[in-house]
Amino acid sequence: MLLLLLTAWAVDLDLDQHEGPDDCDDNDPTVHVDAVELCDRKDNNCDDQADEASLELTDALDPACVWHHADLDADGWGAPWRNSYCLCPTFEALELDNGVVVEVEPPQECLHWSGDALIPGHRLGGVCFVTSDNDCDNLVYAIHPTPPGGLSGEVTADGVDQDCDALDLCYVDADLDGHAGDTTAPGPLGCISAGFGATVTDCDDGAAAISPDGAEVCGDGVDDDCDGADVACPPDLPPEDTDLPPVDAAPEDGGAQGGCAGWGGAYAALLALPVRRRRR
Repeated sequence: MLLLLLTAWAVDLDLDQHEGPDDCDDNDPTVHVDAVELCDRKDNNCDDQADEASLELTDALDPACVWHHADLDADGWGAPWRNSYCLCPTFEALELDNGVVVEVEPPQECLHWSGDALIPGHRLGGVCFVTSDNDCDNLVYAIHPTPPGGLSGEVTADGVDQDCDALDLCYVDADLDGHAGDTTAPGPLGCISAGFGATVTDCDDGAAAISPDGAEVCGDGVDDDCDGADVACPPDLPPEDTDLPPVDAAPEDGGAQGGCAGWGGAYAALLALPVRRRRR
């Protein structure tokens, strides 16, 4: 009699190669202790839970589970981590007692650390798990991809990739004179590359001759060296009159100079003339 009972106990009715206590439903080949949990609202692996979060779940199942990744900085974006989980689309973590549902636990929504916004995802073990996996810094709240239709949080030329696109926001050097203007565009981190700059130094980014290194041309109305002003040219001098001799020049005949000096010579000549006496 005992042998018959042991034989009956060892029968594998569903032919899943598991018998007795290793098979909590011997009428279902997808249920036994070594089974992979399926998104079928059954306790496939005999752990008294159905559709629970698990690393065993695979997206090849139908209906497929969805991988969720830890959002450690609570910014709504996750990254692959050692505790990523695959969750069934209608994750409820059904608690079972001998195959009978005794409690249904609804998913817990995640909250930002500030508590002012909801993050779509599930909270497991005190950590929020979300479907995104492309947070490039899962420890800094301000660093994450730009949401669809949202504004990028990228800070200009700080060398940090805030929006996780592997680029920085740089000032553009359109005229390639080594000095950038005030237009911005995505560029390499740190903005140290031809055509980009980390600061605005060019006052005319459409002219390569105009920059802080430019040569100032006086009076052209252009700030060529970007110092804030043009340089005025020196005032023009009146032309010299070459028709008049210099004041100290001697006369061509070698005589005395004009003016009083000339009258003095004539007066001396008069004194040298003989004087006739007048007869009475």
